[in-house]
Parts: sequence; structure tokens; C-alpha cells
Amino acid sequence: TEFRLENGLSSFIKRGEEEFKKYNVHHLESGPWVKDKVTIVGWDGWYFDPNPPTNDEYHLPGGWHSHAILSRRAHIKFEQVLQQLEEVPKDHKKIVVTHMAPFVDEGVDNHFNANPLYMTFLENKCDVLCFGHTHRALDTVIKGIHVLNSGSDYNRPKHVIFEV
Repeated sequence: TEFRLENGLSSFIKRGEEEFKKYNVHHLESGPWVKDKVTIVGWDGWYFDPNPPTNDEYHLPGGWHSHAILSRRAHIKFEQVLQQLEEVPKDHKKIVVTHMAPFVDEGVDNHFNANPLYMTFLENKCDVLCFGHTHRALDTVIKGIHVLNSGSDYNRPKHVIFEV
């Protein structure tokens, strides 16, 4: 299906959901994924910077302030993730997945990450945080959370296998 800019955000999101179904992908914003006492929750995330120096605007629906809207949407979805984490059974390992790094460190430019306050809210609520966007491999512990990013190898699959 062709996406038309005049259809707006809901059409843009619906198109994504159709692609997830087509390829049998579980979009974590539709709810947690649970298996063998492991619960994975997540949200798409968005930039904390209200005016990030990116080319994203060229790839997003026009006619609305996409960065402001997607930033607000990310905050709402993050609140849903926090609620989902509260509902996870105590004996489950909790993994949180998002696109943008919700913290700042020497390798993560603060213009390209999500709200750094998210890490404070995740503290003591999850075991692992997986994220992307930075194109930089990371395997560390922040605020007691095992933080992972596989990094990026263009034109070759890149992944990290970790034990929960």
C-alpha cells in the first residue's frame, strides 16, 4: 500500500502495524511478549531534543509537527511501559526494548537520544534494556540495568545474544 502524506499519523502507524502482521513481527507497543518467565515490553521512543539535527522529517508524514507529536507519543507509550512492568509477575525476567537511548554518555550524542529521565523511572523495574539508534555497540550496566546495543554493520546482519 502506498502511504499518502495527507492521511496523517494514524495512517502512518496503521501502515506499520500492517507490515508487522505481514511479516509475523510482534510490535511491543501492542503489548508485552511473554515466554518462559521472560516478559519483554517496549515502545518506539523518540528524540528528547525538540529540534534534532536529523533528516527524519523527509521520511515522515507532512502537514503536522512530526517531532513534537512523536515526542509526546513516545512519552505516553513510555508511561504504558511502566504500567506493564508493574503487572509483570515477580518471578519473570523483565526486558525493555526501545529505539532511542534513554540516557547520555560519552558515545551517545544528547541530540539523538530519548528523554534521559526515562532511565530514572526504569531503575529497579527491569533487568535488561535493549536499544538501537546510536549505531554503537554497548554492553554495560546503568542504574543497575544491563544495557545492550548491538551496534551497526551496514550491509551485514548484526546482533547480540545474551542470557537472561
